[in-house]
Amino acid sequence: MRLNSSKNKGASGAGKVIKADSLAILSMALLGAGSSGQMVFAAPAPNAPSQLPKLAPQAQTYILRNYKHSVLLAQGQKGQSDQQRERGFLEAFARSKFSYIDAKILARHWKTDIGNAKARIGSKVSGEHAAIGEDTVEQMLLDARIPELCAVDGKQALNYFPDSTYTYDDAVVLAKLWGEPSPWEAKVRIERNLIMGNDQVVKRALGLAQRHFNGR
Repeated sequence: MRLNSSKNKGASGAGKVIKADSLAILSMALLGAGSSGQMVFAAPAPNAPSQLPKLAPQAQTYILRNYKHSVLLAQGQKGQSDQQRERGFLEAFARSKFSYIDAKILARHWKTDIGNAKARIGSKVSGEHAAIGEDTVEQMLLDARIPELCAVDGKQALNYFPDSTYTYDDAVVLAKLWGEPSPWEAKVRIERNLIMGNDQVVKRALGLAQRHFNGR
């Protein structure tokens, strides 16, 4: 009975050593507590497994399992942070003076999707130097508008008119005001104005055309 008791004590002591060793190794991965009180984990060192050769197999398994868990936790926190930052950029774009058409022009220029273009614009116009960011985006738009304007030949499908608020009926009355031979030519003219950022010019022309030809 005494021998069994000694073995049990030995096993219990070994368990405490394994747990203590594992906690010591895991502490190497800790950077400290964040401002929210949650623990922040460092990225895994490439040679992390080489720190374990003197430990028992059970201890190695326990440590590596918890080490991987800490790494996944750190990666998850980073992913959430990136998503929050992107949402902030999209909100900044929505508050800015730039339109969906502007974002589409830059998306085509940057060869990316519109969502990414919106976030990229938002990142420039948010923060302390928003005015400088707006000037930067304006310059980028100028560079992007020129090739888009040159690409409009009046024979191919329009890229920006379908995304605007203008309708076929609007093109009909604008064609009369502008002296265009058909609504299609008016659509092409609207397209060019949208590319140049002259949406307000078109709206004023449309209001004049509706009052003159439709009696509004």
